[in-house]
Amino acid sequence: MLQEKNITILVELQEVVSDMKKRYWNVNKQIKQTEHLLHEQRELIEQSEKYLKYRPIYKAYTKTKAKKQDAYYNQYTTEIILYQSAEQYLKEHLKEDKTLKLKTWKEEIEHLTSQKNSLYEEVRKLKMEVQEAEAVKKCVEQVLQAGQEKEQTKQKHIEL
Repeated sequence: MLQEKNITILVELQEVVSDMKKRYWNVNKQIKQTEHLLHEQRELIEQSEKYLKYRPIYKAYTKTKAKKQDAYYNQYTTEIILYQSAEQYLKEHLKEDKTLKLKTWKEEIEHLTSQKNSLYEEVRKLKMEVQEAEAVKKCVEQVLQAGQEKEQTKQKHIEL
């Protein structure tokens, strides 16, 4: 590994290990961001599907005469509530753009999923590299420490 990275002194090795760790944490951060975006897109799709599914029931409810409206509401309470909550969610998250883009969102999910998978693969490789570099660093430090102890012992013998 030292030859591969052209490392000749301990400081260079420490810098390489530090850079590897930074890349590892940056990739982890990207994974978290990607997972957050995935969650948001999935929630948008789920709420849009509820909105579309229960919209006919809600429209029928609003068109029902006042006398029969309570009975209709009691019959379809769950569906009406799901529609209203989906409608509220979409209003909050779509803002000005009120069109439902299910196909686009599903394509975005596929893209984000593949991106997340490649990031996970990269983080696995980086983790192995960091572990290898840490092991090499530890061995080099032990060798240097042993050499220093030997030098100190020699120095003490000379002084005696």
